[in-house]
Amino acid sequence: KYHEENILHGIILTLKYKDIYMLLDKLDMFLPYVDNWAITDVISPKIFRKYPELVYDRIKIWLEML
Repeated sequence: KYHEENILHGIILTLKYKDIYMLLDKLDMFLPYVDNWAITDVISPKIFRKYPELVYDRIKIWLEML
């Protein structure tokens, strides 16, 4: 509902989940609430660097949903 709530949610997703599959599933649920650049900027999990192919494949799926 609130901008700050979505930013906090993005930060929590970035810091909490260490399992790539769980993180991607949680991001699937959160993406409908991402509606501006500020929220996208806080979502930058370090675990993405360990699984670039998996993340890239999921990004392609997300882009198809637009």
